[in-house]
Amino acid sequence: MTATYTPTAQWNSGFTANYTITNTGTTPLTNWQLQFDLPTNESVTNLWNGQVSQSGTHYTVTPASYNGTIEPGNSVTVGFQAAQDGAYSPPTHLLVNGQPVGGDTGGTGTGSTGGTGTGGTTTGGSGTGSTGGTGTGGTTTGGSGTGSTGGTGSSTGGTGTGGTGTGTGGTGTGGTGTGTGGTGTGTGTGGTGTGGSGITATYAPTSQWNNGFVANYTITNTGTAPVTDWQLQFDLPSNESITNLWNGQVAQSGTHYTVTPQSYDATIAPGSSVTVGFQAAQTGSYAPPTNLLVNGQPVTGTGTGGTGTGGTGTGGTGTGGTGTGGTGTGGTGTGGTGTGGTGTGTGGTLITSQYGTTTIQNAYVVQNNAWNNPGGQSINVTPTGFSIATENGSAPTNGAPLGYPSIYDGWHYGTGSPGTNLPIQLGQIQTATSSINYTYPSTGVYNASYDIWLNPTPITTGVNQQEVMIWFNHQGPIQPVGSVVGNATIDGQNFQVWKGSNGQNNVVSYVATTPITSWNNFDVMEFIDNTQTLEPVTDSWYLTSIQAGFEPWSGSVGAGVDSFSALVNGV
Repeated sequence: MTATYTPTAQWNSGFTANYTITNTGTTPLTNWQLQFDLPTNESVTNLWNGQVSQSGTHYTVTPASYNGTIEPGNSVTVGFQAAQDGAYSPPTHLLVNGQPVGGDTGGTGTGSTGGTGTGGTTTGGSGTGSTGGTGTGGTTTGGSGTGSTGGTGSSTGGTGTGGTGTGTGGTGTGGTGTGTGGTGTGTGTGGTGTGGSGITATYAPTSQWNNGFVANYTITNTGTAPVTDWQLQFDLPSNESITNLWNGQVAQSGTHYTVTPQSYDATIAPGSSVTVGFQAAQTGSYAPPTNLLVNGQPVTGTGTGGTGTGGTGTGGTGTGGTGTGGTGTGGTGTGGTGTGGTGTGTGGTLITSQYGTTTIQNAYVVQNNAWNNPGGQSINVTPTGFSIATENGSAPTNGAPLGYPSIYDGWHYGTGSPGTNLPIQLGQIQTATSSINYTYPSTGVYNASYDIWLNPTPITTGVNQQEVMIWFNHQGPIQPVGSVVGNATIDGQNFQVWKGSNGQNNVVSYVATTPITSWNNFDVMEFIDNTQTLEPVTDSWYLTSIQAGFEPWSGSVGAGVDSFSALVNGV
């Protein structure tokens, strides 16, 4: 078993990161457990693909209901967002199923397979087992001890094509132990390939499921002069297509994609990086992008990241670690190189005006929408979402909230999101899926409200006739309008169903029976179909907007939408 830590984004006051746990054995791994420590100036504010408990600076992560078993050769990626005050430091003292795993600073390593570490120099301590830990980048020294796995394992770095690239992994030195038998498995990411003019690019998938995946391209300026107006090009196989992209703007021609900067990341200073993330749909098996070009020059040695073994390198040098398992000789492992896990990010955009908006990911509108609290609310917008920065005021809990800070696809009072295909007639929708990650503060009165707006005609402004609300979570003595009319299980989640009117439009509300922090690729149409059994909504009506945010009555600073996506496909 290995575990890989990868930061995916950073800004002045926080960061996001993933832990990828890989089953390198021959039998299924059930009820896994991940433990790590954060420094005192950092704390986890949100976590997805797992459940987290905290004791001081120590965190314990256990599976979600859907990923409790990891089959041999497969992985589970747990992601989290953390707040920080001061300088960033990666987690330490990593344990998987109670056993130390290399790949963090000052941690202990099991067995003697070299891993890859995050930045700097990483030294494993001593322990017992057969496989060394895994991180990204840096130099890693495998642990020493007694193991039962001998032999030699190797991993090949990630895929890359074209050009001449360089990327030699860090070196890990196994300890001394005793044991016999078996074959150990080294894990490494491919070398970071070099394109023209001191530019490197590294590819890393961060999450995968049966019909899609999320991945990052990190572009680093290794030269001595700023790089402006960068351009990234790559091909995806015909069974994969990008559905959403952030920190850049994307153009598509068949299976070829061209990514150009957003206004805030068009210049990369020497030694700095820009991370472009995207979500893709797939049918059939996954394959990474190919034919990578940065500023028109081929780049080689990109790593596959987050996998039990490296991919296949077809260009440049991209060699993952070669390791000898925890045998009598301890073994030697050479990890793949990484970019030091610096990530990129901005301090965010602060919106203070009552109805101020901005766009993110070239796909969604983020709005302050303090319609009942003029001048008393502000939000901080990040490249993937937003959080409430100030909330000065309060509203009676038996009345309307202070506002609806939110992110949306579609239309809201004449403002449309970039490239939206809404409004669209319900009968013309083939699929409508959405993903969201929320952060819930412990103070304040609020609900985490997801809104689906429907109307008999394709309007882009004014009030829609039907509102479908999903209460992902709520805190304080508040409730939806109307009264309870039943219960429903939708796409695997349980809800209490309310029906009523707010005086302007009809409302059907689905109140989660337990808080939902993260929900990936849920079926929006199931909520619309259920609403059609309660309201006179037909397939001739139109879907005009999909929105996610918060309705605060008081407090609620720190409430945030960490990430959001909505994808509506017509027939």
